[in-house]
Amino acid sequence: MRRVLSSRPRANGGSGLLIVMVVVIIAIFAILTFGQSFFTSSITVEADVLVKGDVAQVLADSAIQEAMAQMRHQANTPSTQIFNCLRQLVYAPDLGKLDLSDHIKIPETEALLFSEGYAGYHVANPKVEVVLQKHIDKTEYERIGIIKYTAEVTAPGGITRKAFRRVEVT
Repeated sequence: MRRVLSSRPRANGGSGLLIVMVVVIIAIFAILTFGQSFFTSSITVEADVLVKGDVAQVLADSAIQEAMAQMRHQANTPSTQIFNCLRQLVYAPDLGKLDLSDHIKIPETEALLFSEGYAGYHVANPKVEVVLQKHIDKTEYERIGIIKYTAEVTAPGGITRKAFRRVEVT
């Protein structure tokens, strides 16, 4: 006996299985597509925060370099308050700690913050502190010391993630 091929479905429902398999495959592809889009958006947000953090790091470095340049200039200019503060006598039990943050301004870095590329960034707490001063030998006018520069920058961000960088240099 020869079997005759026909396009009619069989009586036991063989063609329904094909429809179920197609629907299941479409559902799997839909789930994979949604998962990929959510994964991609989270990676994009993470990359954005990292880039803003790098810019914040550069701004903090800029603030510190500007404070260092001002400190070098004012420490050697007799008419400035920093010059006078650094020339005060330091006696043995005292470490010679000084907070010079009020005397140092960072106008160039602050001017950068008003430009279009750095909108939303904020430099907070630029500090200049003399941590330690000691006389060299027994002379009162020659000393060595350690100066600590600190700058904190907050980058603009969304509701959930913001980049923050704090840089300290001694």
